[in-house]
Amino acid sequence: MTRHLRQPPRRRTPGYVVAALAALVLLLVPSPAQAHSSLISSDPVNGAVLAKPPTHATFRFDESVALGAGAVQVFDATGHRLRAPATARDTTVTVALPAALARGTYTVVWRVVSADGHPVAGSLSFSVGRPSRTVTAPDGPGGSPRSVAVLLAVNQALLYLGLFTAAGLAVFATWTATARPLPRRRALRRTAWGAGAVSLAGGVLAVPLTVVQQRGQGLEQLVAGGSWTGGGAAMHLGLAAVFAGLVLAVVTVVRRDQWPPRVVRSTAVLAVLVPACGLSLTGHSRAATPEALVMAVDVLHVVAGSAWIGGLVGLVLVLPRSRPADRAGTLSRFSAFAAGSVALLVLTGLVMAWRVLGTWELLASAYGRLLLAKVDLVLVALAYAAVNRGLIRSGATAKVGREVRVEAGLLVAVLALTAVLVNQSPRTLLTSGADRAGAASAELGADHRVQVALTPARVGPAQVVVELEDDDGKPVEPRRDPVLTLRAGDTDLGEVPLTDSGTGTWVADVVVPTSGAWTAQVSLRITRFDNPVARVPLTVAPAG
Repeated sequence: MTRHLRQPPRRRTPGYVVAALAALVLLLVPSPAQAHSSLISSDPVNGAVLAKPPTHATFRFDESVALGAGAVQVFDATGHRLRAPATARDTTVTVALPAALARGTYTVVWRVVSADGHPVAGSLSFSVGRPSRTVTAPDGPGGSPRSVAVLLAVNQALLYLGLFTAAGLAVFATWTATARPLPRRRALRRTAWGAGAVSLAGGVLAVPLTVVQQRGQGLEQLVAGGSWTGGGAAMHLGLAAVFAGLVLAVVTVVRRDQWPPRVVRSTAVLAVLVPACGLSLTGHSRAATPEALVMAVDVLHVVAGSAWIGGLVGLVLVLPRSRPADRAGTLSRFSAFAAGSVALLVLTGLVMAWRVLGTWELLASAYGRLLLAKVDLVLVALAYAAVNRGLIRSGATAKVGREVRVEAGLLVAVLALTAVLVNQSPRTLLTSGADRAGAASAELGADHRVQVALTPARVGPAQVVVELEDDDGKPVEPRRDPVLTLRAGDTDLGEVPLTDSGTGTWVADVVVPTSGAWTAQVSLRITRFDNPVARVPLTVAPAG
């Protein structure tokens, strides 16, 4: 990036092109999938018939989990709730069952909070002696209504928008803007104050909204005192860091022309770093490994986003009233800052996606598709940034303002998608892209969708993977396992025994004898009278 507009442009590849090429290359590199927020085993296993009554039920997850009030409930066959205290330690949840359980069927309904803050729910049924003839569906801890998730996503978007604007304005005022005193100081201060207030309100509301979602409650519980004091130490410490960063950001903008440049620049750096560290204490980065690396990358991601978004807001406010010399100097500095921010934003975003999602097969999950939509918006914003840089280098600074507004609008849309992603739980992908050729899905009743994958999709030994999800694309753990049968013309493998492999996922080993068109039939017993059936077509290739 040239420092003076009169110098001829250097012939080198722009940083935006390098960042975009790096993103495309890394997106093509395959990576093994990893489990996320899933139940990996239980004792007793689901559907077990035991000769003697157990004293405890144990659930083991693939990451640390936490319990809230009433998170684990035990019911007998009549639907009567039994007293059964539960404890969580690291990745294990232990439920103390009542002594001397009578003969019959019992159901354990659980709802835990994973390390990334997302709730995971499911159930387990077992019988003592013999199964009960009739089992009443228990009314255990369910999920929050969709209104809670929508309100939480909107609240998160406002929190990020306000924080990135306020912190970014502090960086813009001290590191990018060249004029002294700053033009439109009152507008900058009002914007910083307003953005700080919006972000602080969003941070405060995030606590009860998150607690209500984790507990599977409705919006009416927002007025309960426990919703405001819950959330854990990490959430409250993160909120305190956000508040401290907002104060530093506003003070930096207000005192920019009164304090020595070295002091306000140092304050601006703290205004970005402190809240970024606070945000990294919660969310997906807490569940990914290695935790220290992912949290550090998360901090850099927030810093880069703040510098880019806040800088654009500052340009929109300051450029119209700046003198030509100050306008040129400010645009030149911002161009250099933007290039570095964009490169850092792309690289840290890719690392986060790799460690959190565990695969580059983004189209195979709802979370991955949302992430791709965010990447698309960032690439469009990059195109506008490249246009702005070209205008700056050509000296056409008067035309930059309109493109800057469009670029800022695109980044606001990116923040909105980020808020949605924060509240989505990344779905485990059990098979690679090459092996999912034998995958297909179908509706299962009114509220569920089932996907069946055959790996490899050819004659011979193979693995069947059955995945069950709701209308929002989230994994579902029903009270009873689904029933799978496989058939092709006159060849009928009958019922295939499934093994629970995580929340909403079952696997089975089979030997496929013939190629051609196969049908996987999946049925799910929801209630005594409701047993929806889905037929999923699969194509099997010849051996070899």
